[in-house]
Order: sequence, then structure tokens, then C-alpha cells
Amino acid sequence: MFDDDPFAPQLKKPRPMELMSIDELEARIAALNEEIAQCRRAIEAKEAQRNVAESLFTNRGAGAASREP
Repeated sequence: MFDDDPFAPQLKKPRPMELMSIDELEARIAALNEEIAQCRRAIEAKEAQRNVAESLFTNRGAGAASREP
């Protein structure tokens, strides 16, 4: 519809691997490994945040029961 939108983000197409040198391929692998590590760190942070939230709700019920006379 708006294929010629000048404000649309330009997607960079990777070069075909057949045209890349060994050094370029190794650099690409290193960059991809760093991106994977960033994703894993983000997952760990989100899991930690979820665990904190879950502990607030699970401890909430136990704490209320222990305060009853």
C-alpha cells in the first residue's frame, strides 16, 4: 500500500553467504552470538521480574491467614 513511504524503516537485507568471506562470516557469527546473549539476559530479567510478582501474590494469601486470631 505505502511501499514508497520515505519514513518507513529501511530493512537491511543480509548479503548472500556465498558472497561473504570467512572473516565476514565469522564476524556475523560473533554478532549473532552477542544478540543471542542479549536475548538470554532479557529472558532472565523477565523471569526474575515474573518470579517476584508471583511471590507477591502467593505470599499474600499465606500472610493474611497467619494474621488471623
